[in-house]
Parts: sequence; structure tokens; C-alpha cells
Amino acid sequence: MKYKEKWKIVYKSHAGEWDQFSFYDYATCRGFKDKLINAYTCSEIKIYHYELVGRNIGQPRCVFNAVGLVSYDQAVEDVERMSPHMF
Repeated sequence: MKYKEKWKIVYKSHAGEWDQFSFYDYATCRGFKDKLINAYTCSEIKIYHYELVGRNIGQPRCVFNAVGLVSYDQAVEDVERMSPHMF
């Protein structure tokens, strides 16, 4: 099967380590991005879209860029500070 598009997710953990995954399906890529965001595991996420002209050959274009994402602990602290009666 010849693919015409590819999406690559590059993300940075709160510990500062970078990792990446590639997908040939937009829905799968979007689902993975949503899982990363909902789990509060990343401080930065970027998604690149490639229109492939050959086998995994294409020019990347950044289509999503999230910088400064908070960790789960920081999110809980922010909620406790804003609404202490919730806990």
C-alpha cells in the first residue's frame, strides 16, 4: 500500500526527554495527541504533516504546536489554589 500522507508527533516529557511517533492515519494521530494531553505527560507537543512524494519522502509542515503544557501535579495545585473547597 502506498501512502500519500504522514503525520509525525514529536513530544517532550516533563523530565526533558524527547520522543516521536509517526502515523499514516490522521484519526490515529489525533487520538494519540489527545491521550498525551489528557494524561498531562508532556510539556511540549508538535505535529508535522508530510505530503509524501516517495517512500517516506516529503517536506514537513508543522500543523500543531503546544508549548508550556503543565504536569498533572501542577494542574492539581492550580485547581486547589483557585478552588480550595473542591478538595
